[in-house]
Amino acid sequence: MKKICKLFLAIALIATFSACDHDDPVVETTPEPTVIDTRSEAEKIEIRTKEYSISGRNSVCDIKSPEFVNLKDEVAQEEINAQISKATEPYRKEIDVVSEGLTDADTNTGDFATKFYTYNVTYDRYNNDNYISIIIRQNYDTEGLRSNKWSDIFVVDVVKCKLVKLLEVFKPGTEGNYKRRIIEEVNSQAQSAGIQVFGGAGISDLSDSQKFFIQDDTLYIYFEAGLITEYKNDELAFKMPFKYNGEYFE
Repeated sequence: MKKICKLFLAIALIATFSACDHDDPVVETTPEPTVIDTRSEAEKIEIRTKEYSISGRNSVCDIKSPEFVNLKDEVAQEEINAQISKATEPYRKEIDVVSEGLTDADTNTGDFATKFYTYNVTYDRYNNDNYISIIIRQNYDTEGLRSNKWSDIFVVDVVKCKLVKLLEVFKPGTEGNYKRRIIEEVNSQAQSAGIQVFGGAGISDLSDSQKFFIQDDTLYIYFEAGLITEYKNDELAFKMPFKYNGEYFE
C-alpha cells in the first residue's frame, strides 16, 4: 500500500514539474500610442451645409447656409441655428412673392418681362481658438429695382455655447476704452483710404449689435458700406491693431 502511495505521489510531482516546464510563453504587447488632439476647440466643431435652391420664370434662389451639429449644449445650439436661419428666411420668402407678382405683370402689361430676380447665399467659416466666426454672404439682385450685397455675421464661443457681442471679446472693465479706440481706428483708416464716412464726420458710436469677425487672431469691424458712406454696393471690414492673448483682445 505504501509503495502504491509513493508511486502516485511521484506521478503527481512529475506532472506538476512538467506543467511548470511547459507554461505558455509570455507575449509582450506594445501599448497603443496616445493620440493627442491638437485641434482648437473651434476646429472640433462640425458644421454642415443646408442647401435650398429653386428657380422660376422670373427668379433664382440658391442658398447655402451653415448649421452647427455638435455643440455641447443642444438647447443653445438649437437657438443659435434658429438665429442663423432667420438671416436668410425673410429674403427667400420675399423673392418668391415678388417673382410671382412679376409673373402677373408680365401677363397683364409686359412691364417687367426682362427683369430677373436672383438671391444667392454662401458662407465662410473662420476658426480662432474658442471662437467660430460665420460670415453669411448675401447677394440680392433685382436688375435695377434693387441690388444689395451684404453679410450677416455670427461669432460663437463654442466653449460657452453662446453668440458673442463685440465688446465681450475684451476684458471686463475695459470695454469703454476699446470702444473708443475702435471708433478712432475706423475713422482713421477710412480717412486714409479716402472713404467719406457720414460725409467726412466719421462714426461717433458703435451699436450693441455691431458686426465683427475674428480671423487669424485678428479682429475686424464690418460695415455695410451703403449705411455709412456713398459706396452703395460694397462691404467694408476694418482691421483692428489689437492682438488675441488666448482669452481676450488687447
